[in-house]
Amino acid sequence: MRRMLIAAAAVVLLSGCGAESHLRVIRGNYAYGQGRFQRATVDYLRAWENNEYRAQIAYNLGNVYYALGEVQAALGMWQRAQESGEADILFGVTFNKGVFYYERGRYQDAYTQFRRALEIDPGSVDAKVNLELALEKIRASEQVVRGDPSVAGSGGAPSAQSVRILEYIRRKEGSRWFATEEVEDEPGMPAW
Repeated sequence: MRRMLIAAAAVVLLSGCGAESHLRVIRGNYAYGQGRFQRATVDYLRAWENNEYRAQIAYNLGNVYYALGEVQAALGMWQRAQESGEADILFGVTFNKGVFYYERGRYQDAYTQFRRALEIDPGSVDAKVNLELALEKIRASEQVVRGDPSVAGSGGAPSAQSVRILEYIRRKEGSRWFATEEVEDEPGMPAW
């Protein structure tokens, strides 16, 4: 009942000018959260027509395009969003570009983007973690290229120890990015 009252109040509050755009963005966000990317795209594009929230919509469309594997379209929309100069959007774009570069093995570019993201929001733990991961990858590849004896085996090939270290990093990254285990509340603790 309370949710219905809140929803009804939101509809009344949003019924003024620009409410349609706002509701479309909210519906697009909801669809995106459910993994319904085509529905999200339609809602965002319809909201785009009203010339409101352009930077936020461009950022969201970039995220949808990236999720759909349309990398060039995503980069283009993120570029449009970045032009707004809004700090939260700048952070999101630089962070997402860092993930993009990291996933493609461009660790130096990823490091640069995560560093920029931290300059915008120094308190972001996710950006700090990703910055460290990119730095680890950069250092590991530099050691292999240099032929560091602690990393390379005979003939400059990676030693068994360095292969184990890289495998450990990959496993840690996998658990960090794909952990789905839910933590149950302790008995006697209030539910929020």
